[in-house]
Amino acid sequence: MGEATALTESYGFKVGDFLNIVTNTMFASPTYKRYGENIAQNSYEPGFKPTLGLKDVNLALDAAKAKRS
Repeated sequence: MGEATALTESYGFKVGDFLNIVTNTMFASPTYKRYGENIAQNSYEPGFKPTLGLKDVNLALDAAKAKRS
């Protein structure tokens, strides 16, 4: 979302307008809406702890290893 927002902003679109359209159509979920609001306010603090992200990566790796076995 950040990259898409930067691109649309470079073409002169208002960040809030773009994110409002995106988070009320294709990505109409609470998570995307929250990220969109943060991006519109130039707030890029992570919404989760890195340990939780690592947990998800490890789960994906474990699933891939199990599939190969």
